[in-house]
Amino acid sequence: MSLFRPKIAPEDIFTPRSATVNPRIYIPRPDLEEELREGLSESQHLVIFGESGNGKSWLYKQVFEESKVSSEVVNLVQASSLGSLGAAFEDKLDRLEEIEKSEYELTKSAGAKPGGVGLDVEGTWKYVRGRKEPFERLLAYVSHPGR
Repeated sequence: MSLFRPKIAPEDIFTPRSATVNPRIYIPRPDLEEELREGLSESQHLVIFGESGNGKSWLYKQVFEESKVSSEVVNLVQASSLGSLGAAFEDKLDRLEEIEKSEYELTKSAGAKPGGVGLDVEGTWKYVRGRKEPFERLLAYVSHPGR
């Protein structure tokens, strides 16, 4: 029998940036959890705000996990540094979205070639992102995770 327990690192207990909540130290807040669940059932957007360290992240992660809600986090401090909310959403989407093929440009030319007449054909794909507003695109991304 050992008199000493293995050393526990702070990140083994306090895990605010983890995708899941540490159930050993999560403090249930039934009133706030219920309000958040009710807000999820309505057709409006939700903003969770408050002082740093109050447990906002764990609150939404706990409720979202229980309710099987997918989400993406956008740090709104970036809206200030990038110049707008749209720019903050664009920044998030840039890290999430795959660029899609949208058009194919075909170039043809004809002319005399050694040994006869010939035709040169060259084509390139043009890659662009969707034309929706950034917030609308982010909502679509969250609605279809892993697409």
